Amino acid sequence: MSILVTGGRGFIGCHLYKHLQSNGLVVSVISREKSEQSNFYTYDDFFSPDFPNGHYHTLIHLAGAAHAKYSDEDAFKINVEFSRTVFSNAIEKGVGKIIFLSSANLFSSSVTSITPDSDVLSLNQLTNTLSTKLQAELELQETARKAGIAYTIIRSPLVYGEDMKANFAALAGYINKGGPLPFSAIKDNRRSFVSVYNLADLIRTCVIHPGANNQSFLVSDDHDLSTSQLVTIMAAAQGKRPFSFPIPAFCFKVLGKLLGKTQAIDKLIGSLRLDINKTKNVLDWKPPLSVAQGFEKTFTKN
Repeated sequence: MSILVTGGRGFIGCHLYKHLQSNGLVVSVISREKSEQSNFYTYDDFFSPDFPNGHYHTLIHLAGAAHAKYSDEDAFKINVEFSRTVFSNAIEKGVGKIIFLSSANLFSSSVTSITPDSDVLSLNQLTNTLSTKLQAELELQETARKAGIAYTIIRSPLVYGEDMKANFAALAGYINKGGPLPFSAIKDNRRSFVSVYNLADLIRTCVIHPGANNQSFLVSDDHDLSTSQLVTIMAAAQGKRPFSFPIPAFCFKVLGKLLGKTQAIDKLIGSLRLDINKTKNVLDWKPPLSVAQGFEKTFTKN
């Protein structure tokens, strides 16, 4: 079975590439970054990627703008226009299924628990980067319907794993240096996370399982954590004892308002739990690694 992956040189893509290959799938990658590997293909024009010749069973679309650092114009070009081109090119190549990695942040920040039946926010309620993610989902559904092919959408929370980026990487580095952590009082919230290893395995399952066709799924490690628990587990996985002390949650809220960082603070002290029962039941799947195992693998160099 031959698979084509966009964004295969990124954090998630690199792990997915290894996981698919180790499970006997033939994987090709298109990317703007050059590689010496024979099954990696580089395109120069970001908005007109040329697909390598060959017959592909499934396209896995990972490439996109995931952070607010992009301008509104760039986010639209990358997440909507580029995705539209990718989907069209895939259909021209005879791809039978497209899997799209989206975000669980399409739901309101006031929502603390998400089920498969939860309604996503409307476009005008989302940040621009997230609204373009939703537009890409709608583009995929319409394109797949017209072409008569299958699609799968996976909505993911924050992803961690070896070579992780952004906030997770910064927190891990801070814990490793033994810095003071004022989070021991934040123990009543619960957030879903997913290791890149569990995410890669779910994507693999969606490639081969017919029950994944024309469905949207939530993914997580299926074990939600408070901020205090998260810090403790990350420290233990690095062989560190966290230097923790309590600051009440309301102090963080006040600080967030003063600094204009309310949204960032909400992510730190708030809850966002994903119900993955549909994912487990429809696909007969469960996360291969526990949260503790996921973080141990993250910090264990092979």
